[in-house]
Order: sequence, then C-alpha cells, then structure tokens
Amino acid sequence: MISGVMLLATVALVAAVIVRLMDRRGDGEPKRVQRLEERVARLEGTIESMSSEMERLGEGQRFMTKLLSERSQSGAEPKR
Repeated sequence: MISGVMLLATVALVAAVIVRLMDRRGDGEPKRVQRLEERVARLEGTIESMSSEMERLGEGQRFMTKLLSERSQSGAEPKR
C-alpha cells in the first residue's frame, strides 16, 4: 500500500515538473497548462486522502495487534 502512495506521489511530482517546464517555455497552450495544473491538484488531493486512509488502517492494525498480544499473554483461549 505504501508503494502505491509513493507511486502516486512520484507521478504527481513528475506532472508538476512538466507543468512548470511548459509554463516557463511559454510555448504550451494556456488551456493545456491549466488542465495539467488541475490534474496535478486532483492527484495531490487523492494522495492526501489515501495517506489519511492508510493511517487509519495502520491504527486499526496496531489496535488489533495490541488486543491479540494482550489476549495471548493472559492465556485466554478464543471462544468458538
């Protein structure tokens, strides 16, 4: 999952660099540059929402690990 976030971050970075290069050259169409900027902004929003979801998953995993660890230390057997 983290590799997916890193991939999206890399894509967003590359897209931002392309937008800046096109903006500096001045040869690019203004509408095209604007569309690319909008796409980069959407990618950034997507990455931010994915990272918060990843953090939630991590918190849930840590909680479950803690519960299972405490359960095994107390010697309780799982109910069937």
